[in-house]
Amino acid sequence: MVKITVLAIIGSFLVMEVKHLKPEYGQLLLIAVGLFLLYMAVSQLERIVAFYQELSGLISLQKTYVAILLKMIGIAYLCEFAANLCKDAGCQTIAGQVEMIGKLSILLVSTPVITALADTMMKLL
Repeated sequence: MVKITVLAIIGSFLVMEVKHLKPEYGQLLLIAVGLFLLYMAVSQLERIVAFYQELSGLISLQKTYVAILLKMIGIAYLCEFAANLCKDAGCQTIAGQVEMIGKLSILLVSTPVITALADTMMKLL
């Protein structure tokens, strides 16, 4: 985490300095630093997936639900990353649309869970 924090701070200072000289290069550097940070975050994903697989084994969750949960988390993080890049580029409207599409995608991915919950409730009644 220290590496990521240091890289983010250094990248931010570099972007601020380059933006004063050439704004278009500043945007490219911002995207490059953001993508590199995203790559570093995704590299830690293996540990998170292993944890959820272990957790699903302990409490006997169906693997389908764990996969859905991981997809939902991934969608949320990717949309937040893309929306923040859009906001930094001054495109507030596009950022809002990315966030809305992300929420709709999470809702779509979660439909099997909602269906299973509704079935369980119907059986109880």
